[in-house]
Amino acid sequence: MDLIQTLRQPWAKDSDKVFLNRTSAPLNSDQFRADYWGRALETLEIRKRKFYACRHTLVIEMMKAGLNLKAIAQYVGTSVTMIEDNYCGNLELDPTIFQRISSNFVNILASPTGFEPVLSA
Repeated sequence: MDLIQTLRQPWAKDSDKVFLNRTSAPLNSDQFRADYWGRALETLEIRKRKFYACRHTLVIEMMKAGLNLKAIAQYVGTSVTMIEDNYCGNLELDPTIFQRISSNFVNILASPTGFEPVLSA
């Protein structure tokens, strides 16, 4: 939170958004994609892809790391059923991983910044 506070303009109130787009409006995914996504991929020499693909990559990587499916679903704003139906069949994982994942529940807390959930330690 201290770092985010340093990003605020001196005249900003605590209720003002910290991350703004080119026109000083609150940054959202649509504007980020339009203003920055293509240039970021180009600069990093990554082939063009939809910004939404990041969500899929995040879910897959969280599953590979062994995080609890319920925690992943809460983090990305979907259901465990959707993750099981759309992601689990595509991974070549140890068949017992889902029992291990579900026995290791990770609590999700609201983010103090309002930008993303925070996984507890």
